[in-house]
Amino acid sequence: MPKKYITTPIYYVNDSPHIGHAYTTLVADVLARYYKTKGNDVYLLTGTDEHGAKIQRAALNFGNQKSFSSRVRIEGKIKSQKSDKELIQEFTDKISQEFKDAWELLDINYDQFIRTTDPAHEKVVGEFLTTVKEAGYIYEGDYEGLYCVGCEEYKKEDELEDGSCPIHKKPVKKIKERVWFFKLSAFQDKILELIESGKSKIFPETRKNEVVSFLKSGLEDIAMSRSKVEWGIPLPWDKTQTVYVWVDALINYYSAPVIAGKDIFPPDVQFMAKDILRFHAVIFPALLLSIGLVPTKQIVSHGFFTINGHKMSKSLGNTIAPKELVDTFGVDGARYLLLSQFPFGSDGDFSLEKLEVSYNAQLANNLGNLVQRVLVMIQKNDINITPTQNPPRDPGADTLIEQFQFDRALDEIFKLVQNANIQIDREKPWEFQDKISKSKNQNDREKIKNELDKILTSLFRQLETIAVSLTPFMPTTAQKILDQLKSGNPEPLFPKIIS
Repeated sequence: MPKKYITTPIYYVNDSPHIGHAYTTLVADVLARYYKTKGNDVYLLTGTDEHGAKIQRAALNFGNQKSFSSRVRIEGKIKSQKSDKELIQEFTDKISQEFKDAWELLDINYDQFIRTTDPAHEKVVGEFLTTVKEAGYIYEGDYEGLYCVGCEEYKKEDELEDGSCPIHKKPVKKIKERVWFFKLSAFQDKILELIESGKSKIFPETRKNEVVSFLKSGLEDIAMSRSKVEWGIPLPWDKTQTVYVWVDALINYYSAPVIAGKDIFPPDVQFMAKDILRFHAVIFPALLLSIGLVPTKQIVSHGFFTINGHKMSKSLGNTIAPKELVDTFGVDGARYLLLSQFPFGSDGDFSLEKLEVSYNAQLANNLGNLVQRVLVMIQKNDINITPTQNPPRDPGADTLIEQFQFDRALDEIFKLVQNANIQIDREKPWEFQDKISKSKNQNDREKIKNELDKILTSLFRQLETIAVSLTPFMPTTAQKILDQLKSGNPEPLFPKIIS
């Protein structure tokens, strides 16, 4: 049975999960479920990234503002009985669990959830980097440069906007420290060859072109350790240094199957937002090549989200949590709406008002109403239809899923829904019973009855194809449709939302 190893990025635990995280995880889940329907042995990895200066700062800020069980009043000031390290771990435990809860809520069927604070992961990271050093690709030196804590990334002057990070809109810090470097520059030509030969693919094409252009501009060696960040994995050969958080995080895709005892490396598909593409398309393959491993087969990158035209921001109060969508639209409603609003790979804008319109139009009125109408007519006319053992999937939708065009795949499936509704309106099967009762000729009555059987059987088969095609996207709804087709008892799928 062919194996498929699919990954999401591991998410920073500096804040609670939002729909951006949900979107990336959901497309990975859809692809994993799709491959399972094809008989593949699929392994889906997700998790949380829990080291680095940004996490340390967020955790201690939280500890200073919130009430931990261990906080006491000392000399008139509220302090904690716990060390900073204990407070940070408590914070990362809390936010990591929030991600697990969110994925459970959205019916994300992952196989492994990795945390970079797992001792097993930390052990593998140490062993991995020791091997890189022994291969001659790590050396000690002085680093002086500009660092964005929000990105956990060193920046060049020409990447800044008025001295600030273009993503986080905050001034970068000038850092000078004695660190260990990774010889990234040694792998420039090899990575370029892998991408241009198609051995390591990047989707969409625009993102591939960006990476190729970056590689051709020349790679510099990178600092792979930090001397002034305590919240991280200590280097095995230099305990005064911790592993640079991105090096730590990238190795998770390798450490996870090692920990799980799975022979599945390298990843077949890695999903991520465009802002972290360079780390995965340049640094990660270089690390793997340095110890003789094969890089990821395909990297898939999507765009950024805005809410009502504005960037998601805690200060603006416009972030949307997965739970908010599920509470309003249900699990499968939320899954459908997240995936159907704009082309995968592009930037997109969400608004709850638009989502409500789409939910009522496509799910309540089109899909839900179709299932209800067909089953009621079959029941009223006492027609017995045997369900197909293995209903055919829509081949067009399957092709689009394999091309990572998830929104278009859903459009293809909902064309089937639309066509079935059009067929009902055109052929008016509800009038056939009246035609039968008015007909005085037995042969005519039989012909009318056979025609009705043919129409409703056709609609029944179309619903089977719609259901199995929807399985990766809306697994619970798909199963409900199949169950109702089997039992013949219609039940509402999507109650209409009335504002």
